[in-house]
Amino acid sequence: RRLIRICLRKSNMPTKKYRERIRDAWWLMADEAKEAGVIDEVVKTIQYVTPATEQREVKTTRKTNETRHDARPEAPRIKKRR
Repeated sequence: RRLIRICLRKSNMPTKKYRERIRDAWWLMADEAKEAGVIDEVVKTIQYVTPATEQREVKTTRKTNETRHDARPEAPRIKKRR
């Protein structure tokens, strides 16, 4: 009902005439709709903008044979008893 009231106010059309047109599947071209007051403006061009995407950082671990200076020395291994 609220939408009907808004359309009636915009189009300056009597309620009875508006309801008849809606019942009869009233279709309008863009320029006709603007003249009738149903719409405010006709969009003529659309500019597409690619949205920013999230960038992810890929982290990798490299193994080297070099010993690090801050690494702890290996503890001596204890032989197993038999």
